[in-house]
Amino acid sequence: MKVSADRGNPDFWPLHFSGPSPTVFLDGREVSNVRYADDEAGMIEVFQFTKSNAAMVCACGEFALSRLLFGEVAILGRRRA
Repeated sequence: MKVSADRGNPDFWPLHFSGPSPTVFLDGREVSNVRYADDEAGMIEVFQFTKSNAAMVCACGEFALSRLLFGEVAILGRRRA
């Protein structure tokens, strides 16, 4: 399954889950600030933050920076019927 935090993405999580956003785990550890997760590909994309907890953006100031993490991915939440 794939889930996304981007409204324009067909995998936008509220379309597949009811209630709060799903919880994403990578290699058994919960991961926060997830932008995209794919448990079949074993990949998640997470937003990056500075040490002072400010979102990191590109030089143009328009796009948030993210990084890819790979491993065993689990996406848990209440699925829509």
